[in-house]
Amino acid sequence: MGLLGVGLADPTQPSVIELCVFKALGFSGGPGCGLGHAMGFLFRAEWSLAIQSHWLSPFVLVVLLSRIGSLMREAITAK
Repeated sequence: MGLLGVGLADPTQPSVIELCVFKALGFSGGPGCGLGHAMGFLFRAEWSLAIQSHWLSPFVLVVLLSRIGSLMREAITAK
């Protein structure tokens, strides 16, 4: 649900909720900066904007979808 929420959010708008620990500590950027916006761009198939927002975003999306798939398989076979 979280990935779907990030993907459906408008990436061109500023974040409503700030969850970045680095920004909360006063740093200007961290390793995940732009990743939420990048996921929104990926869900809209705007590949170049996604990579501009965070260059690892396609890899992160593949890893997250793979993990979601493995968790769903485990849940189905556990019954």
